[in-house]
Amino acid sequence: MNIKLFFVLSVIVVSLQNCKKSEGQDYFTSPTDLVALYHLPDSFLCTAVKEVPGLGSVPWTANVLGGIRDGKLIITFITYEDSVNVHARERLSFNNIPLNIGKYIVESDTYLPFSNYSRWLSDGDVLNALWELAPEMDNNIEVVQLDSTSRTITGKFNVHFKITTQGSFGFVHSEKINFVNGKFYMKY
Repeated sequence: MNIKLFFVLSVIVVSLQNCKKSEGQDYFTSPTDLVALYHLPDSFLCTAVKEVPGLGSVPWTANVLGGIRDGKLIITFITYEDSVNVHARERLSFNNIPLNIGKYIVESDTYLPFSNYSRWLSDGDVLNALWELAPEMDNNIEVVQLDSTSRTITGKFNVHFKITTQGSFGFVHSEKINFVNGKFYMKY
């Protein structure tokens, strides 16, 4: 138990020391947001490049959960802590996406196609940070293939976020996070 506590405290201290607001940069960055997290071995995956402007980027892979509500697609990409503690750590969600082939602008209005990104703690049920879309950026999702017989969808996306909620649990997250060149394959 003491070793786990020491490890967690060490990660927090290192994360806080590495948070920075560079000269000429009007937003914070944190290397915590570029740490690769775990995804379950699954045939339904999402890949993207996760960018923290001013800090760098990493390849990002997540599991895909999807469904339909009121005739619209709901898509959530999830990463986990690790293979032993399968607790949700990141959720990138898209809602109200038309169930048709096409490219859709994603907005912050929850009645239109919209998206958000969040980080979670504990056993995946404690919100630590929430980002909403940066409206000045080109945010979109495209349904490339739709097979109603097998109920599968292939698509791609580019979204850019600004933090709106920063948790008070010691983890400081970057103010801006982007997911670009995103591709996914899912069953609905």
